[in-house]
Amino acid sequence: MSAVRALTAADFDALVPASGAAVIDFWSEFCAPCAEVAASLEALAAEHEGAVFIGKVDVVAEPALAARFEVAALPTLLFLRDGAVVRRMVGVRPRSHIAREMAALA
Repeated sequence: MSAVRALTAADFDALVPASGAAVIDFWSEFCAPCAEVAASLEALAAEHEGAVFIGKVDVVAEPALAARFEVAALPTLLFLRDGAVVRRMVGVRPRSHIAREMAALA
């Protein structure tokens, strides 16, 4: 079972914590670089379980969420603190870079 929670427009606001830290991955199965980011997030989710909520949004299935957060390129990671976007990362980054951004959320 994945430690990264799949999100839809119907459950996004209920599942993404309004307080605390969250990382949301906007991806598509047609995006090859997205798979690399997804692997990093799975590993980081296991390491940070309970400390940081990690979710993913398939932009093909959920275009309204992509529009809501102005996602224009894939992969896009949004780092949220207390429900507000504090950092946006576009493109593939090393796992260590993603981990540093996650740590900055705490």
